Amino acid sequence: MYGIQILYSKAHQALQYALSLIYGMHEETFKLLPSFGYVLEQQNPGILTDLLCDEYAGISKVFPDATHMICCWHFSKNINKRFHGKDVAAVMDKAARSYIELKYNRHMEKLRNLHQNAFNYIIEAGPHKWSRVHCLERKYRVMTTNIFECINSCLKFARQLPMLTLAEFIRNMLQRWFHDRHRAAQSMCHQLTDAAHLVILKHVDKYGYMTVNPVD
Repeated sequence: MYGIQILYSKAHQALQYALSLIYGMHEETFKLLPSFGYVLEQQNPGILTDLLCDEYAGISKVFPDATHMICCWHFSKNINKRFHGKDVAAVMDKAARSYIELKYNRHMEKLRNLHQNAFNYIIEAGPHKWSRVHCLERKYRVMTTNIFECINSCLKFARQLPMLTLAEFIRNMLQRWFHDRHRAAQSMCHQLTDAAHLVILKHVDKYGYMTVNPVD
């Protein structure tokens, strides 16, 4: 453009410089995070802000009832990478999604015979973190972390911004989401979400005459 040619590295440096003029330097904005948290607490009574380097310690403090689980999709990808075989991950996935212990044990025994090292690796990860049968909490059919993938997609551009600007972007995004969903919840006329209510209405006639038996 305009008959001027510059190196890619020079263009990248110019872009970074322009962004720093608009949003500030990474080091400077990081130092302002405590002040940012203080202002948030003053403007939003009841909100909790804390700066912790330990991810799990921070989550357990802010969300004491949260449980650390393993995403089955990422777990299977990791297994494929470590042990170079789709069969291993496929058997693990069947074990993870089993509702009864008999089927879970059957798949795990098949996995042991298929690849002993993979079996040991999966057991060491903790079956209570990735399998339905041994889960100590109610998973409600949630076996993956798709919500995090969604948030990562929303932050695709913002991740390039300095820390303080990124924090403000996330705050604004979440506040907008919660506001919209709060308004939607206030307009609901039944106890379940609209999506769940439609699922029940769709199957109520079909399952109305079935007998439900407890499983181990």
